Amino acid sequence: MKGLKAVDLMTKDVVSITKDTSVCQIARLFKEKRFGSLPVMDGGRVVGIVTKKNILKLFLPRHVKFLDIVLYFESSHNLEVLLKRACGLTAQDIMSSEVVSVTPDTGFANIVAMLFEKKVHQLLVIGGDELQGIISRLDIINAFERELAKIRG
Repeated sequence: MKGLKAVDLMTKDVVSITKDTSVCQIARLFKEKRFGSLPVMDGGRVVGIVTKKNILKLFLPRHVKFLDIVLYFESSHNLEVLLKRACGLTAQDIMSSEVVSVTPDTGFANIVAMLFEKKVHQLLVIGGDELQGIISRLDIINAFERELAKIRG
């Protein structure tokens, strides 16, 4: 596995979204395609990423921390109101603009280290200014299984 690089591990057909994609459309893609994250594109460039965590944050109770005391404010809104509000938002409203990425020639060990150090589930593979692929933790497990099969013959 020592010689493996990002280009060997990545999924090349990346499904992406635009800044204007609604949160409801994003949730549907997560459910239907079983994705953990979606790159956000604008004019052919990656400008952010939306994860399931970004959507879940919309439903966190509001709170204030004061003198090491956390006060939670119960929402007077019911779930229907929260869902309608969430569907009115877009990727631009909830995305993380800080994207963790690697280049196509990044080595296996560095990829695994980045997944753990940055506490992410996926890494975007960007060559130049172009999105070339995505690597998930599952891609790492699949590579492990392929290499193991080669050893066993």
